[in-house]
Amino acid sequence: MIAFRPLTRLTARWVALDGEGAEHLTLERNDGRITATGVVTGEAEGKPFGAWYRLALDSRWQVKQLCVHLTDSRWLIATSRRAGKWLDGDGRPLPEFDGCVDADLACTPFTNTLPVRRLDWEAETARDLDMLYVDFPTLEARRQRQRYTCLTANRFRYEGLDGDFTREITFDGDGLVSDYPGLFKRCL
Repeated sequence: MIAFRPLTRLTARWVALDGEGAEHLTLERNDGRITATGVVTGEAEGKPFGAWYRLALDSRWQVKQLCVHLTDSRWLIATSRRAGKWLDGDGRPLPEFDGCVDADLACTPFTNTLPVRRLDWEAETARDLDMLYVDFPTLEARRQRQRYTCLTANRFRYEGLDGDFTREITFDGDGLVSDYPGLFKRCL
């Protein structure tokens, strides 16, 4: 089983490799809860965007709330009081995301950490997951099937099962992406 360093507080930065962009993330544990706060600038479909996000996680790395604010004043909030059951920012159920435990924000490599830290992994273990996927810059949320396969203690194959996207992602001892070929490279 893969063991990651215990989390207290850390800061990470990534640069985008497929255009202009960067991310600054602060990750901290307080009273058994984990908070990930990030600022991202980037490009999607030739359009620049800027965003701030916060993910509130429980001690098992399950997303309890996600908040995303774009610099053009658009925002998205979703809350999960029970694993795999989501509510929108006004408290209305989002049944289209039933069973999605993890969230994937397209603009950040950080959200790849969520299933990697949340689940127990051994080499050659593969898991298919339903994600609450948020596209950028549209902020469109949709269900997306993904597969993670543990290749070694710090290397996973990611596959988007709704398309043909595959990458082998390298993680550090904290479970954060250090190299996401063609998309992101950790620089801090």
